[in-house]
Amino acid sequence: MDINRNYAVISISDIDNVIFSEILNDSSDTVRINNDRTKFIIGWESKINPTFFQSLTENYTIYSYSEILAEINNPEWNEEI
Repeated sequence: MDINRNYAVISISDIDNVIFSEILNDSSDTVRINNDRTKFIIGWESKINPTFFQSLTENYTIYSYSEILAEINNPEWNEEI
């Protein structure tokens, strides 16, 4: 648990624009994807946004640690069993 990290929810259409060396995720295989596969979550350590954010074509939302915990507890991110 690192409360100093930042997180972003990004449209899946922008996954190819992500530079994984700038964030905590290693690849597109390690991001969390929502149930309908339209969005994914990334995390990074700095207060400065990764440079590839300039290349994103869709809107994205930045969250703090507590905010992203609340977001992933929504049904959109939790698959029903």
